[in-house]
Amino acid sequence: MFFAFTMCLQGYSQLRTGDPGVTIDRTKFDSNYPQMNRWANAGVRGGIPFISSFDKTATISPGNSTTINSAIKSLSNSLKNGEKGLLTLQNGIYTINSRIEMKSNVSLRGQSRSGVKCSITMTNSDAFSFDNVKNCGLYNLTIQGSWGTPKYPWNYSLDENREFNNSNISVKLKNGTTDCWLDKLTILNSANDPMRCPADHNTFRDLIVDGCKRKAGGAEGYFFIQGRDNLVTGCEITHLRHISLQGSNVEYNVVYDNDFRQEISFHSGDNGNNLITENRITLPSDMPPINKAEGESGPYPETENNKPNYFAIMGPWSIQHQVSAHPNFLYKNKCVQNNHNYGTRTPWSDNEKVYSGPIKIGKTPTDHINNFPVYSKGVPNKGTLYAINLNNNTNIAVTNVSLTPASLSLTAGATKTLTPNIVPSNANNKSVSWLSNNASIASVNNNGVVTAVSAGSATITVKTADKNKTATCTVLVSTPNNNNAPIVSFNKPTNNKNFSLGSTVSVEVNATDNERIDNVKLFLNDIIVRQENVTPYRWADQSNNDPVLRNMHTGTYTLKAVATDNSGLTTTKYINITVGSTSSRSENNTSTMKDLNQTTLANAIKIDANNVEIVKIFPNPFSTEINITTNGEYYNSQLIDHTGRVVYQQALIGPTTILNPPYSEVPKGLYILKLMGKNSNKTQKLIRQ
Repeated sequence: MFFAFTMCLQGYSQLRTGDPGVTIDRTKFDSNYPQMNRWANAGVRGGIPFISSFDKTATISPGNSTTINSAIKSLSNSLKNGEKGLLTLQNGIYTINSRIEMKSNVSLRGQSRSGVKCSITMTNSDAFSFDNVKNCGLYNLTIQGSWGTPKYPWNYSLDENREFNNSNISVKLKNGTTDCWLDKLTILNSANDPMRCPADHNTFRDLIVDGCKRKAGGAEGYFFIQGRDNLVTGCEITHLRHISLQGSNVEYNVVYDNDFRQEISFHSGDNGNNLITENRITLPSDMPPINKAEGESGPYPETENNKPNYFAIMGPWSIQHQVSAHPNFLYKNKCVQNNHNYGTRTPWSDNEKVYSGPIKIGKTPTDHINNFPVYSKGVPNKGTLYAINLNNNTNIAVTNVSLTPASLSLTAGATKTLTPNIVPSNANNKSVSWLSNNASIASVNNNGVVTAVSAGSATITVKTADKNKTATCTVLVSTPNNNNAPIVSFNKPTNNKNFSLGSTVSVEVNATDNERIDNVKLFLNDIIVRQENVTPYRWADQSNNDPVLRNMHTGTYTLKAVATDNSGLTTTKYINITVGSTSSRSENNTSTMKDLNQTTLANAIKIDANNVEIVKIFPNPFSTEINITTNGEYYNSQLIDHTGRVVYQQALIGPTTILNPPYSEVPKGLYILKLMGKNSNKTQKLIRQ
């Protein structure tokens, strides 16, 4: 394996949607559509970097996943002070036999799109994994399943549409990943999904996606947007089960200027305000029809049973689905339905109308065709809902940057925002990155907010994405005078107190300081319950708060109180409690699932009167995915945090459902999983680690 590290010069090419230098055209904003500003900011902030903008490069010859991961790690370790690295894969076949772990600021590029073939041999997990990373992407290569072309081009309502049990996802962006991209990729013959994105502010540009071996029920066979503010543009997608925008975190995504040869759907429970505009959406004649000619028969059940009913743009169609929380918007799309002509072959295609919806669960063809009615506020006054400017192809480069202030004196715990002053003020790309040379003294976030941590001196550096110009600010941090750490104790419960099974454990903490208490946090077994900011510092003292302290199960628990004062000084106090033995119980037709210990986490939960296994939930604790297997009794799931707020929900479709709650909404902690059924509800405590 050969590595070549070089420095690259910034360069620019003809601007395309998603490029650096693309600007927002505020003159096109329409007050009837306040979403336009956010739509114009969808995708990678600052744009997908030009190939010539990378600071260091490396090149590798064909190999396997170990070859690629080793090169990524080596290039990542060589980067300093916010540099960006580009790893080029020379033409040939690369065997993807384990997960490719993308790293922040390191991107992969194929020597040629058709010449670099990444052949997936994995049977589960993600082939290319963007896991809690930023500012990295894939360019100009082909990703394909090694198992060949799918037998069935479409979903025909057959069990055989799940052609094998391989659950591999070709590319997945997850767990807080942001400002990442896929650019000029071909993704062929995927196993479970070609792409899943439970993440925000990412761009998918100029993709060719064709085919998937699993197109049966249970959320498989998807080009799957599950986050916010993502941009899909210039893509050609076909032969999947769905192009889907689905889930409660899905909002303000932009799908612009694509060629889809299949439907796109707002599948279930999105939060609305997504934009579908200026796309060509064609349903080929061989897609499952809703009707057949008189006397006609076909090889697949849908020609006899009139399902599934594919329309160019769809809302929910099952009682297990949920209607969007707010309207989504369709404008200037060209939709052609060659698989049927119910109502019209060209729905939602009038450029003099904006359509919004969905408004209902589509149970009939008429429901589907009427699910996106004309929006009452009319067309935007400048003829577009996606107000970007691609016409100015003359780059105005950054020539200098400075920081205000240039020096800071802070006490530990204080914060201050630095302002970058970019010259000239009309530079096309004003994106910057931030770095502290000693984060243990003073740290800085992506918005230039400096936090003083401990006594000493640190240097904060800002770096422009264009031309790599830098400026610094010296930060002097001192410890506040005459301040001691807080004094903290438990008023209740007392140490080593025993509670009966199913009890509510009410907690009260006393915290004092010679200056001011800023907050008190309570932890149960090192998982945060809740932060209290004002006295009295109490938990589980009201009927609707802190569910993790209610209906307690058998075990020994550690309660930890952490008091923090206004200077950032902390004091921690621990006590232990025990809860008695478990027993089965049912109240108001709502059963509580059997609590699992560490040795039985992956076992089935047997909860009905005849000891018949009807629900499996595993693993617990979980890191990324929650697997739920039911007997069909339950139709929806919710994750509830320590405040009682529903932070994630997903419909249960088929016997097995995989939940992928994003870290941005469901961070590490203790949650209640609620399954909603036809006749009863079930709850289970889960830990995200």
